[in-house]
Amino acid sequence: MASQTHSAAVDESTWRPTRQGTLVSVGVTIMLTTLIAASLGLLIPLATAWVAALTFAGGLWLATQSSWRVLAQYLAGLLVAPLGLAAAGGLTYAALSLSSTRFPQPTAAQGATAILSVSAQLIVVASLMLAVFGACVAIADLVTQTSLHALVHVTYRTLIIPVLAATTLATTAILGTATLSQQQTLATLVHDGVAVVTTYFLSPAATAPNLSSIALLLFTTTATLALALRALPVLEVVGTAHEETFQTIQTRLRKLTSVFVLLIIAGVLTDALLRQQQFRAEVSDPLYQSLITATQVEPLRIVLAVSISVTLGLLAISYVLKRIAQASAAVPFERYSALLSGATLTAAALVVATPLVETTQAFIITTLPTTMAPSYQRLSEGIIAFYGPPTITLVALTATLISAAGIIAGFRISMWVRLLPSKTVGPVLASVGVFVASAFGGVESLPGWLLFAGIVGSFVAWDSGHFAWQLGHEIGRHTPTRNIEAVHLAATLTIGGAASAIALIALNYATTLSFIDPTTIPAALVGAAAAIFLLVFALK
Repeated sequence: MASQTHSAAVDESTWRPTRQGTLVSVGVTIMLTTLIAASLGLLIPLATAWVAALTFAGGLWLATQSSWRVLAQYLAGLLVAPLGLAAAGGLTYAALSLSSTRFPQPTAAQGATAILSVSAQLIVVASLMLAVFGACVAIADLVTQTSLHALVHVTYRTLIIPVLAATTLATTAILGTATLSQQQTLATLVHDGVAVVTTYFLSPAATAPNLSSIALLLFTTTATLALALRALPVLEVVGTAHEETFQTIQTRLRKLTSVFVLLIIAGVLTDALLRQQQFRAEVSDPLYQSLITATQVEPLRIVLAVSISVTLGLLAISYVLKRIAQASAAVPFERYSALLSGATLTAAALVVATPLVETTQAFIITTLPTTMAPSYQRLSEGIIAFYGPPTITLVALTATLISAAGIIAGFRISMWVRLLPSKTVGPVLASVGVFVASAFGGVESLPGWLLFAGIVGSFVAWDSGHFAWQLGHEIGRHTPTRNIEAVHLAATLTIGGAASAIALIALNYATTLSFIDPTTIPAALVGAAAAIFLLVFALK
């Protein structure tokens, strides 16, 4: 009965992980990732990993805020860019810096060894990034299906304007320089096509009748007017007393539109026949000139074209206003505030385009191996000259946003297929990241004590975080749990320390073993059995 009363007194809003266990999990992760990165010379990639992790956590928090939604969505959209830039940039920087120190190699065998070494280091960088992601989101258990869903939608909306801007600039560059023949480019072809259409409708040549074009203008004018009268709130403006007149105008517009359809057919046939010499000879010159004069009427054509443009503009405005009216007042601004984030990022990219491209290109050229730098420089200079720094910067911005969207979608898919748990995502990411970084760091120059400390620490990060979640869920976050968690941590460290001691002894003794001698196999089997037993005992 007392236990029921105690559990009923626990506030359900305080089920989140306890502070002590979470602090242990996060602290162990920070300490081990820093030691591993410092030992392998990967502090700069680790710093970029922290930028990515902090912006990821901030984006998740902002995307799910219930107050100040417009501002929160806008800021979440802005944070997507540093998330993708830091994640992709950290891996790229690591790949370039590692390659510059290991290549070229004198022999193919040494080159293959160097490739494996660089690959192992990149896996370490990715694992460190995963670990700090887990440390950041573990504090408030930020990674949920709801928060990931919200941030994914913010990211997609932020992408729209950079993608459109990059596509427009790239298309303009291609149209302006791509040659179709020795005399003509795609840009001149498009310009000539627009000129032909404009001349056909607005100022046709006075050498032949042009009844079809003016018939098309008349048809389009009446058709768009009929659509506008049906879509716009005309009756609400003029009053219902004029409803009968309004209906009459609509009926007459429909009839005129039908007549102009027939006129288009007649005009096309007339223009085609009068351009044939045998039919032209059957028409007298005064009548032929009268037809030309009657179908010229440039002022009428311009008036009709302006009327069509204005009517289409009114229809577009009407559509937008109706969509806004159908939603609540806050939803459009909230939904499209991420579009403003994309516009802000696009404007910022255009401002810094030239110095950013020049600085990045110079860094890559100086960092690449000497055998690759000249080829890259020739290729990059050609691309920059063709597209220009603004286009390249916007394409890079789009790529970073897409990489951020991929990271978020990857977490979401991992939770959907149960690769990640619905709770304790942070401790799981931290432990997996530290474990993989320690294991692959051992392939390189990671000291033995740090290798085993990382493996034990990965289990401590997971176990402390998971136990903190259990306690927070069962007895409340604000209930004193320091003693319980201290005992639990001491037991975990005891088991892990014993296993590490045995492993270090085996590591030092292994140099004297030779598996050519069968008598050494039992020693290896005993060591493996002891390690498995300790691991299973620890998991229990």
